[in-house]
Amino acid sequence: MTATTTSAAGVQGGPEQQTDAVRELARALAGDGCTAAAEALTGFADALATAAADPLHPVAVPGWIVVERDAETADSADGGGDADEMDESDDVVVALDPDGLLPLYEELCRVPDPERLRAAVVLLLNVSVRLQQILGGAEASAQLMQTAAQLSPVLEAVTGGAPPLVGRAALQLTEDGDRLVLTEPHARWLTGEVERLPAGRRRGAVLALAALAEQLGEKPQTRDAGRAVLAVARAAAGQLAAPEGEHA
Repeated sequence: MTATTTSAAGVQGGPEQQTDAVRELARALAGDGCTAAAEALTGFADALATAAADPLHPVAVPGWIVVERDAETADSADGGGDADEMDESDDVVVALDPDGLLPLYEELCRVPDPERLRAAVVLLLNVSVRLQQILGGAEASAQLMQTAAQLSPVLEAVTGGAPPLVGRAALQLTEDGDRLVLTEPHARWLTGEVERLPAGRRRGAVLALAALAEQLGEKPQTRDAGRAVLAVARAAAGQLAAPEGEHA
């Protein structure tokens, strides 16, 4: 059974099987050498299993799951009454902690295999459905849906044979009036992402970024962004061409 099939079965098979699907994909990514992504997914699976063990009584998991309750309702509960009834009527909000969610997103954005990345997108969408079934889980569900949506340009890039960095680079473009630009902070981020790649994959990323720059340069609205992306690609190409002792 592939990771994609397993994740799709997770919703049908219940919470435990769905959490197992997350762990299965993590193991597959670890086997592919995507160790950081695998570790992030495993942490997410563990947090999800803990937080949603009882859907009517979600619990916080530091670094992953935040659970907030309305202060007035909590005070009423302290004053007496049936605890179960008070819990179900609580104004509970369950959210995903950016400290866990953002690194998970960052690492999934680095997955170069389209099948694995597609499985991750399907899995996140399936888990978002599960989060809707938890008391107060609407916000966490929406966060995970948005994360899956933000992976779509990366998935499109790798499906087309480009490195995942190309899809992520397109997400860094910022509106400036009627233009799209690559700001200096985003250009530095892009440079850092290229530099962290092994030499072989870095060459492919440079070529793909140059192709993206050419595509952006075809329209007046994105021409400045194209120049900025090309500058990153040229700088990275220069690093690759420099003798071993001259790299920064």
